[in-house]
Amino acid sequence: MFEVWKKIVVVDSFATNEEYLRFATGCCEVNSRVKKMILRNDFPISNGKKEFSVVRAHLSLLGIEGVASMDGILSAGGKFGLKEFPPFLAPYVRREYQEQKNGECLNCAMNLIDKKILTVNHHKAGFCVGCSSGNSNGTWHSADQFLFVL
Repeated sequence: MFEVWKKIVVVDSFATNEEYLRFATGCCEVNSRVKKMILRNDFPISNGKKEFSVVRAHLSLLGIEGVASMDGILSAGGKFGLKEFPPFLAPYVRREYQEQKNGECLNCAMNLIDKKILTVNHHKAGFCVGCSSGNSNGTWHSADQFLFVL
């Protein structure tokens, strides 16, 4: 049902989160909250070559009406064979998706880190990787777009 939107090949391997942060900030703008997330011990970093098939989907296509928590989003995606988006992929997607329309925000379907997820954005200041905690109650709308992997 869902088609691969982008194939991302990760060839990098990072020994530390600090080393990964240097890579990420070299790809694009990374805001200060994202930098803090990356430096956490529980932030996963890539460890070698691997290819990822990235899918993007509006939550409504997953059968979500209204709003949903991240657990609900990951569960709904799983019913379609979609898997959690590895957070370390966000700068790779940002680097590859140069045709992103101004104002578009792609949320990463991932386990929360410090109650936030990563986002791939294009806004008036340019391209960046940001973060979001959803609405005030930690949910996202059915019209929001999310990135998953197959």
